[in-house]
Amino acid sequence: VARLLDTRSKEILCEAILKGTAPPSDVESRSARDAAKRAALEAEAALENTTRRWTEMRTNLDNHRDIINPEAAAEARERNEKKAALRVQAAELRQTMESHGLDRVQFGRIMDENAALDAEIGELLRKLERGEQKEDMYRRVFDSNASLPGANGERTRAETNEDVEMQ
Repeated sequence: VARLLDTRSKEILCEAILKGTAPPSDVESRSARDAAKRAALEAEAALENTTRRWTEMRTNLDNHRDIINPEAAAEARERNEKKAALRVQAAELRQTMESHGLDRVQFGRIMDENAALDAEIGELLRKLERGEQKEDMYRRVFDSNASLPGANGERTRAETNEDVEMQ
């Protein structure tokens, strides 16, 4: 960048001398220098972006050809196969819908109803599971209370000590 600026300032000076005019004033040369600097920075950024894009394209091509990264190429192949399978499945679904006389709106409505029913069934199953868990918890609490002293009408040591003190 410094060389470009120096070269540009020399070019401006040479042009002025060749034309037989006075050299540019400080303000003119400073603005020309700033413009040249901006242009050089923009060119450098554009070159960097272009280089990065070409590197990415080369890497993608090499991956496609299994040169650099066979794993990435295998993943790309798998993705392409899945996409193709999904396209086939979508075409079959479309054909089935058409053969049954359904349009997309009706099909969407049916799918929404199915999704609502699935959600309702899931909620009912969760409620059932929670109910069973509550029953299990109550059983555990009552079973653990039955094993505590005094649960079956037996008197605990503390209760008998209180009775003795009261007398």
